[in-house]
Amino acid sequence: MTDYLWGESPLTGIVFIDDEHEEIFSTLAAWLKGPSANNPQPTSNEIQRLVDVWIKHFRQEEALLVRHNYPGLDKQKADHLSMERKIRQFFSKAAGEPISAADIDALLKMFIAHTLGPDMAYSEFQKGEGVR
Repeated sequence: MTDYLWGESPLTGIVFIDDEHEEIFSTLAAWLKGPSANNPQPTSNEIQRLVDVWIKHFRQEEALLVRHNYPGLDKQKADHLSMERKIRQFFSKAAGEPISAADIDALLKMFIAHTLGPDMAYSEFQKGEGVR
């Protein structure tokens, strides 16, 4: 298992996107540390809140890309749909069961790969459009 740190490299330069990315990352990274007195297993409400935040993030990101006619929008939407399916599938499978560190690690890796790949690509485009 990897220790993950949030730093400057995954920043898009779009404040609300970066804030949402950090919230998703921080939540998953905290869960990855595993249950302890200070970090109990996430409750079903906490899991649902993360799913809601993540899905809302996808829609907000897509809306931004639509407003600025991002040429990679269809690919971004397809990536989001694939990730959304995986997120929902994972959390429905985990309903009522402890979440394994391996599963959380897989979600975190998926999130990081998307943030450092497709999100950084649109970030450069958006900066050219003057979006901050």
